[in-house]
Amino acid sequence: MALKLEKISLVSSTFEAKAGAEEANYQLSLTNYKDKKLLGPNSFAADITLGFDLFGKEQKKVKFRCVWALHYSGSPEDEALLKEHIVVAHAIPYLREYAVNTLMRAGFCQNLLDPTNAFRLWKSYQSAKETPKQ
Repeated sequence: MALKLEKISLVSSTFEAKAGAEEANYQLSLTNYKDKKLLGPNSFAADITLGFDLFGKEQKKVKFRCVWALHYSGSPEDEALLKEHIVVAHAIPYLREYAVNTLMRAGFCQNLLDPTNAFRLWKSYQSAKETPKQ
């Protein structure tokens, strides 16, 4: 059995835009990563929740945050294949499609979302998580 992404769901989303928000700079960040893994004698499953912020906390005119849930299954050997940055990479196309559609309907530029390096996004999340808050 091979590792398989069986399900991806949008769990929640918050979008708020004030006048002039169309000029806001896009700053995608990973804000949350939680995983729950179940290992059986002949199977492996993982439920992973990812939180994203598309504009960052510094933007006062626009907020766009969403949470996605992914479900994977496979054999016990497949657990080693499921790296965090790979999970982030799997979610990005769904996030991009959802965000572009929502932002376009709100009057934002259609080409707002730049290509995203999932590994760098994961490393930024890890760094922010390890840095003590002041």
